[in-house]
Amino acid sequence: MFTVKSSISGSFDDFNSSFDKKKHGIKINITSGKRLNEVTSQMTTSRKEAYPIMPVIKSFLDIQKNILTGPLSVNSLLIVEGRRLKFNQDDKQQGVYLQSESSSELIKAGTIVENTNARLILLIPEVLPGKYRLLVKAVFRNSKMMRTTISKETIQIM
Repeated sequence: MFTVKSSISGSFDDFNSSFDKKKHGIKINITSGKRLNEVTSQMTTSRKEAYPIMPVIKSFLDIQKNILTGPLSVNSLLIVEGRRLKFNQDDKQQGVYLQSESSSELIKAGTIVENTNARLILLIPEVLPGKYRLLVKAVFRNSKMMRTTISKETIQIM
């Protein structure tokens, strides 16, 4: 597969100089062998597009029916499943919002029962009857940028 050899790096002042840790070091050299070269010659490469790291909403479930078949009522529990859904509840900018199809106004869901990366459980806030899209706004760890996702599907609230 491969050959491993060690060598001493650094320069010596003359032939009689001894090894000095401050000037010299041990270096590891690895050379690929015949079998490894055969395997790498059979490998193919392809280009992949980088996707932005965003929250992803996969599905909605009515907690009582375990499926979203009909309209939801105000103060019913809604399960949102997906990826990267967790947000900081202490930050007023982050959270789950409802946006009516008829207006651009955002209504924040105040009561969040569960807040994990894979699932959110929230109480439907007091809103007018109609169709709504769900928005999740989150700032991920080691980042300062607000990431927002909007559900493709709408929720009917009565």
